[in-house]
Amino acid sequence: MVLNENGKQVLNHAQKIFRQSEELIESVKSEHINTQKIIKIGVIPWISNDQILEFIKPALANKYIKLEVYQKDLETLIKEIKSNKLDLIICDSQYSGRSKKIRGQILYTDKIFCLCSSKLKKTKRFPKILEESTIIKYSENSIISEVVDEFLQDGNYRFDNIAEFSDTSLILRTVEKSHYISFLPESVAKDSIKNKRVKKLGVIPDQEVSYWALTNTQNSSNSYISELIDSFKN
Repeated sequence: MVLNENGKQVLNHAQKIFRQSEELIESVKSEHINTQKIIKIGVIPWISNDQILEFIKPALANKYIKLEVYQKDLETLIKEIKSNKLDLIICDSQYSGRSKKIRGQILYTDKIFCLCSSKLKKTKRFPKILEESTIIKYSENSIISEVVDEFLQDGNYRFDNIAEFSDTSLILRTVEKSHYISFLPESVAKDSIKNKRVKKLGVIPDQEVSYWALTNTQNSSNSYISELIDSFKN
């Protein structure tokens, strides 16, 4: 096909438009990359890595968000979110301080299971079995450790405390492969129970542990954070 002069002008004009369109698309892509938002999340130590992953999973698919996750004690995390060094805190309690900057949203609640290895033969029912058991406890100051300690003290159970860990994943793995028992949130233990690596001895009655998201109301990243929290809650 041979183009006349009008056809050549139209073709040249079309080629310019295509080039400009490609440049515009590349420019938009580049701008998105340069404006990638960093979300800094602080997590208290005893929340397991699996729980953290479940929370941040929706954001991992968003190419415009970069996540940075830090594990520190709650007191330090509160100081850092007040000074805008953090965007979000995942913890086990509502904020009780005076600052109006901090807003809390409950994510979900967990029952507290008493667990042992699936290979362990029970000689007594829960909670009497605690009197002849060796228990692994939490070393970190946390709501769940307070609940467990109160339950054990109220029942006046005599038991051996073999170790204290701050990592719930490590506690779970130790229980799976030993004759020790421990108390863990349901969400941490459910897969191991389902796969019969551990078994549930009992539940601490009338007690649950709550997970909270704390945010700074003056943070410029609130729309991203709200989207992350909502995606997890839904």
